[in-house]
Amino acid sequence: MTVVALDGMPLTYHAPNRHTEKHRHILLAPAGRVEVIIEGPKRGTTASVRSLCVNTGADGDPNRTSSQRVVGAWLGRCQS
Repeated sequence: MTVVALDGMPLTYHAPNRHTEKHRHILLAPAGRVEVIIEGPKRGTTASVRSLCVNTGADGDPNRTSSQRVVGAWLGRCQS
């Protein structure tokens, strides 16, 4: 995936030569945001974007799969 911004701030804001960064994994602080470009899978195959299991405490959210998609058609939504 290609990171273009962190917490709504483009990477180029403080470093004009830092346009994007390629990553396989991203670790975010609680309530952190990352804006990424993800290349979809080949036609007819599926892929998913997942968060690692993180203990969010008794009042936290369950761990979910963010999305699952076949190129050109949505298969499902977040699942518990």
